[in-house]
Amino acid sequence: MPKTALLFGATGLVGSHLPDQLPGDTRYAIVVAFSRRPLERRRPKLRQEIIGFYHPDPGKIRGDDLF
Repeated sequence: MPKTALLFGATGLVGSHLPDQLPGDTRYAIVVAFSRRPLERRRPKLRQEIIGFYHPDPGKIRGDDLF
C-alpha cells in the first residue's frame, strides 16, 4: 500500500536532496514538503505546503513517514 512521506527541512543542506529522491520511491504515493518559502523544483508526486513553524496547522501534518 503506497504511503505518504512528510518532509521538513527541504530547503536545507541535506533535506534539499530529498525532494528529488523521494518522489521516485515507489513506496510513496505522495511526498509533502513543508517549508517557509516555495521550493524551486516541481515533481509529479511532490506537494508543497507553506507553513509557519511557530503556529503550524496540525490538520496538514498527516502521513506515514517523516523526514
